[in-house]
Amino acid sequence: MKKKLVKNGHLSTVTKHVPRGLRNKNPLNIRKSEKIRWLGTPAQQPDRSFVTFKSMAYGYRAAWKLLGNYKLRLLKEGKPYTVRQILNRWAPPTENDTETYIRFVCQHAGLEPDSPVPHPVLEKPQDTYLMRIIEAMTAMECGIPLEQVDRQAIVDGWKLMRAR
Repeated sequence: MKKKLVKNGHLSTVTKHVPRGLRNKNPLNIRKSEKIRWLGTPAQQPDRSFVTFKSMAYGYRAAWKLLGNYKLRLLKEGKPYTVRQILNRWAPPTENDTETYIRFVCQHAGLEPDSPVPHPVLEKPQDTYLMRIIEAMTAMECGIPLEQVDRQAIVDGWKLMRAR
């Protein structure tokens, strides 16, 4: 994002860094896939690797959907739905420092890495472990402090997910 500033009577251009996940309204940095056309994506997809959404709520909707799909797949395979299982898939050790990611998410969520993630109360997403997991994943993926994570956008994404 470029801004023009007046400095000593002259215009200059300053580039302000916006994290990719925020710029794309894709706070968990969901990769593009030929198989999936996400709800809430504009026709223009400027990023070659990651999905761009129309709003943060649609980006979070996709995150809720994917994490729900992970749960179904893990349970079908007879594996527990834990932070370690989620993040080993989301941010594989071949591409990331997954153990640091796991520790960060667990610390924020108040969970142990290998303890099952408790089932959410569907009427109150803001009170769930999964909400705190998504908050921490946003902070990690976007490189922002937890205090800057938009909790209302996460709840709005949950509402969009439940509506469809």
